[in-house]
Amino acid sequence: MPQLTLTRDSGLTDRRENYQVLINDKVVNTIADGQSLSLVLEPGEHTLQVALRNAKTKRIAFTVEQHDVAFSVRSNLRGWKILLAGIFTLLPSQCIVLEKA
Repeated sequence: MPQLTLTRDSGLTDRRENYQVLINDKVVNTIADGQSLSLVLEPGEHTLQVALRNAKTKRIAFTVEQHDVAFSVRSNLRGWKILLAGIFTLLPSQCIVLEKA
């Protein structure tokens, strides 16, 4: 069975909190700071989204066939962007970045 692998980078601002992992709009697991998570998925069309409190990534659609798929997730509040943390509370979809690996 094909697997989805999600890797979370380690960051300072939210390292003590777990992100919720949503497949097809349902919470299926959580992922901690610096960890990887593998999920077995049925072949077909799926969506992936990651959430932390009121912040959610954009929903990414992907197809599972015979090969594994991989994504990475990280906090967007890094470096100088930490100084803009107050602004990010107004833009919760920009706090977490989800990308195909």
